[in-house]
Amino acid sequence: MVGTRRDGVPHELRGVIVFDVAGALISAARFYLEPVEHESGTVDDAVRHVASPSPVGVTP
Repeated sequence: MVGTRRDGVPHELRGVIVFDVAGALISAARFYLEPVEHESGTVDDAVRHVASPSPVGVTP
């Protein structure tokens, strides 16, 4: 979801929507969104960080 806040600042959100369905109709929707953070790297960078072994006694 992208847009502009009321104060003029652009924003970008990502997440999921969980729908409750009753019969053939959507009866409710729950949005789980959070701001996109571009500065910390890619998903590949995060996986490499978590998957790389840490020296004994050092936590990442």
